[in-house]
Amino acid sequence: MLFFFIGGIAPRTRTLRTLLGQRCPACAAPSTLRERRTDQVLSVFFIPLWTLRQGIPFLSCDNCGWTSGPSASLLEEREQQQQQPLPPPPPPPPSLPPFRQPPPQQQPHAGSPPPQPPHGLMCPTCMRPVQPDFAFCPSCGRAL
Repeated sequence: MLFFFIGGIAPRTRTLRTLLGQRCPACAAPSTLRERRTDQVLSVFFIPLWTLRQGIPFLSCDNCGWTSGPSASLLEEREQQQQQPLPPPPPPPPSLPPFRQPPPQQQPHAGSPPPQPPHGLMCPTCMRPVQPDFAFCPSCGRAL
């Protein structure tokens, strides 16, 4: 039986964030600085499975290729961001006013006919007014 295994540990560079509004110290190009980190990743059949070791953040310039060494300020800033508690959740939206039932309609007397709409047609099923040229009730869908 012959079995091939393709895997290994390889470095993978990730962009953590883009620093907008800052210039590169080497070429002075605006908005080309990125904070990056190189991690050691275990891959099997070219699919990354686990990050074995996280690297140290550094700055790099897309324009000239300049890279900084791992600075203490970047490390401290990263640690402070991870240790800060999350902000409290926003307050819930104001509650809606309570639902009010419409006032009950007065029932017609037993001897009087039901009120007719101005054009004279009502759906016999839902008792809603319909226009004379309709073949079906727009409210309940029944044939007229």
